[in-house]
Amino acid sequence: MEIPKISVLSPLVTRILGCNPGRFTLQGTNTYLIGKGKSRVLIDSGDGVPEYTNLVAEYVKSLGIEISAIFLTHWHHDHVNGVEPLLQHPELGHCINRDAIYKYKLPGDDKLYPWKVQPFADGQTFKGDGFSITGYHTPGHAKDHLVYWLEEEQVLFSGDNVLGQGTTVFEDLKAYIESLKKMIEIIKSKVGGPSPLVRTYPGHGHYVSDSIQLIQEYIQHRTDRENNIVKVLELHHQDHGVDKPVHASNIVEVIYKDYPESIWLAAERGVHLHLEKLAFEDKVERVSDKWKLKI
Repeated sequence: MEIPKISVLSPLVTRILGCNPGRFTLQGTNTYLIGKGKSRVLIDSGDGVPEYTNLVAEYVKSLGIEISAIFLTHWHHDHVNGVEPLLQHPELGHCINRDAIYKYKLPGDDKLYPWKVQPFADGQTFKGDGFSITGYHTPGHAKDHLVYWLEEEQVLFSGDNVLGQGTTVFEDLKAYIESLKKMIEIIKSKVGGPSPLVRTYPGHGHYVSDSIQLIQEYIQHRTDRENNIVKVLELHHQDHGVDKPVHASNIVEVIYKDYPESIWLAAERGVHLHLEKLAFEDKVERVSDKWKLKI
């Protein structure tokens, strides 16, 4: 499903597509212009594609507005690489505050970027012209991942923790699951009620109308995958004995037998991360490059 390059999604939220479609970026990286006055902020900056930079410049000029700050969800190139081209654009440089580029700061960030990183802490709030956004540290997809809550419209900007379609990748499954649960608690604490209907604006794909349902589906998907892995280990031990560990690639061959082999290598990475989480929970143990259940 196509996404327009510019979409006014609500009185305070305009989505500007990063013009970088791809296998992992879907229709492209979603960036969001927040506010309705002269001074607005931008969430994420795309991958630095010239078409995107020019698109932002034309839109900002047409509205006669300024970008008072840029808030980044995480360090991945398709979210941060657009910052410098925006700052260097001849029609944008004077419209963007280059001293207000915010992200959850990691050691070494100051050496990574040509612009200065302003730290944005867990629970910190930025008050803009008629709006306020609060950032929450939600690692797992990336160590520095932040989601943002727009108070006035009661909506969540999820970065890459949840997407508009499909599932996302992660670098630390335990942290990722904890972050998904944290996102549910944030929504419930802000809106109240057992299952409030809250919109999520993701880093890729269309917006989602029922955030809690989507996040719960993500958690359930990971729980099901973990149960599948444990079941494969149990069956392997029944057939070969508890002292015979199994390689992650062999687990993939069982779980993903109905999927194209072209995705097995990527699936193996996910299985490894599941096994590492299970090892942390003392449910499995690693034997060289193989795994077995902890008895």
